[in-house]
Amino acid sequence: MDGNDELNSMERGIVLQHLRDNPVPLTMSLEREDEDASAAGIPPAALFPVLIPAGKAEVFDDGIVVLSKGIRSIKPFVNQQVRIQFYFQHLGLCFTAKLVKSQRGYALAVPSQLRKLSDSRAADDVPFSAQISYTVQGSHVSLPCLPASGYDLLGRPGWDSIKPGVQSVAQELFERYVYELHAVDSESVTYLISVCRYLTEQPELHAVEGLARPLEIIYIDTSMLIVGSREQDQGLQLEADYGLLLEFKTGSNASFRRKLSLGCTVSDVYLHEAQRSRCYVCALKELKREDERFLSEYLAGSLSL
Repeated sequence: MDGNDELNSMERGIVLQHLRDNPVPLTMSLEREDEDASAAGIPPAALFPVLIPAGKAEVFDDGIVVLSKGIRSIKPFVNQQVRIQFYFQHLGLCFTAKLVKSQRGYALAVPSQLRKLSDSRAADDVPFSAQISYTVQGSHVSLPCLPASGYDLLGRPGWDSIKPGVQSVAQELFERYVYELHAVDSESVTYLISVCRYLTEQPELHAVEGLARPLEIIYIDTSMLIVGSREQDQGLQLEADYGLLLEFKTGSNASFRRKLSLGCTVSDVYLHEAQRSRCYVCALKELKREDERFLSEYLAGSLSL
């Protein structure tokens, strides 16, 4: 396939034939923005992506896709414009269509054009980023970290950020982690809500499947940084020490950044075997007083960055 974002008619035909012969998992999400959806009275459950397992979608020659009646999680999406994403030979593709109810279940029509997914986020596109570094066998290793999409790092983690269908699973994880930490009360470990969300939510699809990705920042305060990883073991070891560089954008020009150099220790590692997702809790250390004040003011939203 060429470098254009849209597939031509021949490529579209090849993809549809592949989907008929080799069913793959599909990810469904609402096409419109969350805030617009809420104002339109769309059920909250439709604001979160859902996974359609391989074999639960039947693709016909005319481009009609019929989804199984047994997938209850897609009911809130009926009569809505949805975005379907999937991998074709490790290439991320997507299309938009209206989901309707049919005699055999739920149906949508694949449009004339399919689009390639793009990974457009970079360190210059986000308000802050991080790098975790260490040396192994004489070689310097640096792991880039970017804010996870959809996580409000300046706000307090809340249960409303977790998809209703997995809240009970997330709650069970939360209670277990609180017990294991011997926490006096759950208010002191609200960061675990972000951990439980990350471990139970459906991972996003990317432009190319299987490539190395930056670690995802899901929580930060003046005492810790929590990063997540999908699929890949980043090699961070429990109770090991690492170098840490935090970079904050301080103006419209991406070259103006405040850099904080410090260290961190991996104090906890949380793992979800089925999703192959990991969360690393990195306790901050060697944070200078002026840097701690800057970070505190930044997280409180009192800085004009």
